[in-house]
Amino acid sequence: MSSAIDEVSSERMENQLKHSNWIGFSQPEQQAWIRDGNSVIAVGQMAEKFCPTDRRSVPKYENALYKIMAAIGVIVERHFDSKKRKIKIQLGLLLPWDEYKDRKRLWGELQRLTPEYEFRSRKIRVKIEDFLCYPEGGGIAVSRIAEKGLDWFKQQRLGILMLGDRNWTGLCFESGQIKRGASPLMGFSFLLDRVIKTAPCLLNRDKLNNAIFKGITEASKGEYYSPKPLWGELEAIRSLATARNSNLRKSEIEDLDKAITLGEREWEEKLKLFLKEIFPNRLTELNVCGGPLPFFKPFIEAYFNCAVGEKMDCSPIDLARPYTPVLAHGGIANDVAEALEFKSIAATESAFSVRFADVFSLFEYLKAE
Repeated sequence: MSSAIDEVSSERMENQLKHSNWIGFSQPEQQAWIRDGNSVIAVGQMAEKFCPTDRRSVPKYENALYKIMAAIGVIVERHFDSKKRKIKIQLGLLLPWDEYKDRKRLWGELQRLTPEYEFRSRKIRVKIEDFLCYPEGGGIAVSRIAEKGLDWFKQQRLGILMLGDRNWTGLCFESGQIKRGASPLMGFSFLLDRVIKTAPCLLNRDKLNNAIFKGITEASKGEYYSPKPLWGELEAIRSLATARNSNLRKSEIEDLDKAITLGEREWEEKLKLFLKEIFPNRLTELNVCGGPLPFFKPFIEAYFNCAVGEKMDCSPIDLARPYTPVLAHGGIANDVAEALEFKSIAATESAFSVRFADVFSLFEYLKAE
C-alpha cells in the first residue's frame, strides 16, 4: 500500500465504492478503508482516489495507527476465513527518533481501537500480544549486532543514517548506547517540492521522482564510485520537457537542469550540517539506508571518503584523507529481496528491498524473540 491517508465522509466513500466496484473485484490492499465512529479513513491507493491532504507534518504515529489497522485488515481478509475468530498479533514498528516518545500514546490508541473495528465492512477482532517499537534505524542496529555480536557493538562508534521521503533520522551509538539522535522533516519529497516550484514545466512528485532515479541509473554505468549526474544530459530528465519547439525545449531542459542542481546543492548543504550535528566525531562505521540513497550517494561518498556498498570491504577514495567505512542498507538488501520474493520489475524499480531493510531486520528480531 502507498503511504496516503485521508479522512472522508461516509457518503463520499459510498459513492466511490458504488462507482468503482462494477468493473471488478479489487484486492483489499487496493481498496483499504477503516470506519472509526462516524469517520471513514481511506488508506493507500484508496486514499489517492480522494486527492488526500498533505499529512507530512502530522506526527508519524498518528498516520501509523491507521496504516497498522489497514495492514492487519488486509492480512485477515487474505489469510483468515472465519469472521468470528480473534486474531493474535505480534507487532513491531519503527518511529522517527524525535517522535519515539509518542510510542506509548500509539500503543494506548491501538489497545482502544483494535479489539474490534470495521475494515471494508468486515468486523476485525484483534489481540496484540506483543508490541515492540524502536527508533528508525533500530532494525539495522539489531542486524549488525546479530552479525557481529554485542561485544563488538559496544566497542563501536556506530552511525545510522536513514534517508526517507518525509524525514531523515540519524542515530549515533557509543559504548552500545544511543548518544545522539534527530529526525528532521527534510525528506526527499520536500526536495522534490523545491524543484517543482522552480521547474519550467508542469510536474508532480511521482513523475519527477521517477525521472530522477531513472537518470541516476542512466548516469551510473556500473561505476564503483557514484558519479554526480549532469542532469540536463540525461534522457530521463530531458523527457520531462513538454515544448515541441526545439528552442523552447532546449530552454526548458536547461531550466530543469538548473532547478534540480539547485535543489541538490541546497539539500546537500542541509545534509552536511545534519551529519556534523549527529556525528561530530569520527565513526568506526556508518550504515546508510533509504530509497533516496542513490541521489545522495556521491555526496556521502565524498564526505566520508569511502564508496557506499552492500559489503564492508571499502577503502579510502583519497588515500591522503581519513575515511569511514560505509555500509548500504545494513548489507541485507539482497536478503530482503530473496525472503520477500521481490522479483517483479515494479518491486525492483520501487526499491522495495531497500525500503524494507530496517523493518525487515526488526521483524527477524521479533521472530527470534
